[in-house]
Amino acid sequence: MCRLVSTQIVRVLGSSLGNMEWPEVDSLLSRSLTTARRETTCSRCDLDKDSAIIDEAYNDAAGYGSAVHTHISYRRYGGNFESEQFRYRSQYDARARRNEVRIESSRDQTVTLATLGFTVSFGA
Repeated sequence: MCRLVSTQIVRVLGSSLGNMEWPEVDSLLSRSLTTARRETTCSRCDLDKDSAIIDEAYNDAAGYGSAVHTHISYRRYGGNFESEQFRYRSQYDARARRNEVRIESSRDQTVTLATLGFTVSFGA
């Protein structure tokens, strides 16, 4: 005899959790566990890594980390900015146990994200 069982899958990418504050992580996981069947819940966590390993991953010699982060808004949201006018900054925060990426404008400029209908001005 075969029985069809309804299944729910809740997937949260590790970096998403890693970039959230603890109260947000707690709230998300609590809500997920309330809607999913507890006996079918599976969780995976990554261990803390040496900050040099994380730094090498985000600040690779070929510049892939920088290229991905400086082009993401342009591609996803139809941004009209010149990515070379932004500086990529990536640093591991040992206290928060996460890598933090910043994109800094190198000059005053106004950018429009066409698909969102959103315009924002940046200072140098």
